[in-house]
Amino acid sequence: AWILAWAVHALRQQPARLVPAPIFHPLPDALAFSENLLVPAILAAPALLWSGPVLGYNLALLGSFLISGLGAQLLVRRVSGDRLAAFVGGAVFAVGAHRWIRLAHLHAQVTLFLPFVLLAFDRFWAKRSWSRALLVGLLLALQGLSSVYLGAITALALAAAVACGIAGGLGRRDLGKLAVGLGLAALLMAPAVWPYLRMRAFQGMEWTLGDVANYATTLTSYAAGGTRLWGPITQRHLDPDLIRDTLFPGLTVLVLGLVGLARAPRRYQAVVVLASALAILFSLGPQTAFYRFLYEHLVLVRGI
Repeated sequence: AWILAWAVHALRQQPARLVPAPIFHPLPDALAFSENLLVPAILAAPALLWSGPVLGYNLALLGSFLISGLGAQLLVRRVSGDRLAAFVGGAVFAVGAHRWIRLAHLHAQVTLFLPFVLLAFDRFWAKRSWSRALLVGLLLALQGLSSVYLGAITALALAAAVACGIAGGLGRRDLGKLAVGLGLAALLMAPAVWPYLRMRAFQGMEWTLGDVANYATTLTSYAAGGTRLWGPITQRHLDPDLIRDTLFPGLTVLVLGLVGLARAPRRYQAVVVLASALAILFSLGPQTAFYRFLYEHLVLVRGI
């Protein structure tokens, strides 16, 4: 709530003072110790100015659920053409079990533009115009400006979609247009990302592989449930030392997802399977060579 309030105050009074927030004096770029939550702050600004940070925070959280669900609904509707499937998919993405294990962390909830990025890429795949390529980049930037953490996850999902697109026939000219769109995303995000790089150079602030290993999940966690039904079952049959999070989405959601995946066109199946595999590999942290490669070669990964 404080970050939202400070962001609104700084943007109204002196935007250049946004990152040198009035905490941890005399350290510079103090806001770079956390997320800046720029887009959620702008969206919550009327409530913050009217009533204060508590109402602003709650509206930012609820708004994230609604907008995320709407984006997922539109994406599933485009893929399936089924209104009921779209409604269920949107509802699950908006308020599914995965939301509740990180409810106190706003930066992990503001998936405002994640489904819209994938939707925009699918529209680009259908008609490969400059405007649609630029829209992909714009939406990716907005997600990164909402949460750097979720921006990285969105970029990973987009990378999976692009890889499937290349296998499905995207040519060099199409990839060139997408590259320009991604360049736009980098340009828009540069002012927000630069303070983090500056803080890294000044303070040496980055996660070590040991730090990441402490927070990484395990494959067992994907079978662990936190609900009254599945929680006791998983406690009896899974080793508690191997459970870092309760990531099982629920049997109904899992079955519906598999049914939808089986009925989806092949190119959507490929994107879902590849994106899910990459997400799981990334979540396991240094346990996998994939994460260690990204850690060694991408500076931004060391800050997530």
